[in-house]
This record gives sequence, structure tokens and C-alpha cells, in this order.
Amino acid sequence: MRIHCASQCSTVVDNQYTDLANYYDCLMTSGYYDHAGYAQSLHRILTGGKTVLDLGVGTGLLIEQLLQLADYQITGVDCSPDMIRQAEDRLKHYPVELVCQDIQNYTSDKKFSSAISLGGVFIFTDSPVEKQYRLYSYCLQKQVCIALLHKIYGLLEDDGVLCISLQHSRGNSDLLIRDNITYAQKLMFSGNQAHKTYTFSRDGTVLSEQTLTMRFFDETEYLNLFESTGFILYGLDETERFFVFRKVIA
Repeated sequence: MRIHCASQCSTVVDNQYTDLANYYDCLMTSGYYDHAGYAQSLHRILTGGKTVLDLGVGTGLLIEQLLQLADYQITGVDCSPDMIRQAEDRLKHYPVELVCQDIQNYTSDKKFSSAISLGGVFIFTDSPVEKQYRLYSYCLQKQVCIALLHKIYGLLEDDGVLCISLQHSRGNSDLLIRDNITYAQKLMFSGNQAHKTYTFSRDGTVLSEQTLTMRFFDETEYLNLFESTGFILYGLDETERFFVFRKVIA
């Protein structure tokens, strides 16, 4: 395993899971995400391509599952030092590269056959009210999102794919997870931003709480966003877990 930490971890991505890192795995392994299922879906999508860039590796839960399916060469980037430390411990027996850096500042001489985001810098959700999908990003400025997509385009091989997960809207909800901890999330919207408050509590005592802000794009906006940065929508995969975009060669 190779670990690389930038001297300054985050400047472009506006949110980090700083206060929540200690409870992240507890939530993710309590039914919030089916990492094994997402890995199976990706494995079917990535047929023939083995070099993978994970755009928001978190604690390495997805990579751990993906490496059990094939001998992928994976680089995981995350701007949270706490997340990277947990990923390092989880993946210490796997030949992966972990980078603690804002993806916008990440550089590599290597080209990747795919880039993936499972709740990372980009995520899709369904919007029952508007009856459409929305693209969410932790980059709050549109120009930063465009610059990031250009960056990803440059890191992909010709005909490479960008896979962005689809998460069904949970709205305001509570979930009892391990160790008698309750996870609660609350969403508030203002303009083109969503403010999501995560709270972990036990017996009424708040253990950790953090509010993150995301920029969202409606269907026409995000299609224009990807087209303007050299990507074409290939479609939603058959398991309806990932939107797949393909790099177009000019």
C-alpha cells in the first residue's frame, strides 16, 4: 500500500466529514449503504477496465468489496485525514494507493479506465416531488464543478467511464444503528443548495453533529454540465445503482 498526504488537504471541496469520521463506519455498515451490492454493480460495469480512481474513498468500504471480485488497481483519494487513516487500516493488506488530497489538486502520470463516486464528490438522488434525478456535489460553485469534471476527464483513458452512484432520497429520517446509537439526518433547501445535518446520539445525548452543504443541479443543468466537459451519458446501469458517463474524444 502507498499512502500520500498533501501538506494541505482541502481547499476546493467545501465539506469534509471531520466530526463524523468516528461514527461513519458504524452508520455505513448498519444498512445505510450496501457496499457489496454496489461493488457487484461496478464489477459488471467495469468489464475489461482494471485501473480505478475512487473520488472520495472514505474509509475504504467499497474498495474492500471491489478487490474481492477482481485484481483491480485502485487509487483512492479523499480530503479527510481521519477517513484516510481508517481506510489505511482497513486496506493494509491490499495493494492500493491512498491519497489524502482534494481531488481538484490531485495529479498523476497514470491514466485510469474508470473513475467512481459512491457518495463522494458527486452523487445522484431521485427527487419524488419533481419526478426527476438530481446531481449533488460538495463543490458549491458551478465553475468549481466544471473544473473538477475537466480534471476527471484528463485523468481518464480514452473511452474511460465515470460512474456516479444513485441514492434514493431518504429525506428527514432516523435510523437505529450499532451500539444503541441513533443516526438522524435533516435536510433543508435554499436556492440551489441543500443543507444536510447529520446527528449521532445515544439515549438522547448528542455524540456528534455536523451540517454539510451541497450544490444540486436539475436534469437539464447536469446534462449540459457533463456535455460541456466532454462526457456523454451512457445510461443508468441495470441494477440502477450507478449513472455511467463515457469520456468522448474530441
